[in-house]
Amino acid sequence: NDQTTTIEVEATANGCTGPSSTFTVEVLANPEINFVANNLIGCVPLTVTFTNQNTLQGADCYWDFGDGSSSFDCNDVSHTYQNPGCYDVTLEVTSSNGCVSSETYSDYICLEAQPEASFSYIPNPVSVNDTEITFENSSTNAETYGWDFDGIDTSSAEEPTVTFPPVPGEYPVTLTAISELGCVDTSTVIV
Repeated sequence: NDQTTTIEVEATANGCTGPSSTFTVEVLANPEINFVANNLIGCVPLTVTFTNQNTLQGADCYWDFGDGSSSFDCNDVSHTYQNPGCYDVTLEVTSSNGCVSSETYSDYICLEAQPEASFSYIPNPVSVNDTEITFENSSTNAETYGWDFDGIDTSSAEEPTVTFPPVPGEYPVTLTAISELGCVDTSTVIV
């Protein structure tokens, strides 16, 4: 908070005392820093909107998003993160009278790579005489999986084996790969 203080000074020189003077000193508080983000975790690319909750009239702001990008906007500001990792975010505010405050939120935004669903199957080609198929999962950046075998069956196994009907036809098989943070990718192959 701003404070005003009155100081009385008595002038002395060579043993002589002169008249006293009174001064009013105003001590200005540094700006308070408080900001929030609409997304704290996710998969790249992720656009995050930051809101400065203590906007001062005439203030200058400097945002450091922790990935080499910055902004000088004091209002809501959006930034898109392109790489996985956790990022410190800093907001520095300079009031119109020159007082400066800075606040850093460590590891405030954390992102992971987008999963990529991919698989193959054996035997390939499939014969109606042997319809048991083993699926080989080659997905990346995923923790859990969901399989849909054209309504014939479903599975959450990483590499399931499924027996299809001994009927000639094309069967779409869809793999859903899900990351630790819940990001999703799908891949469909016709068997």
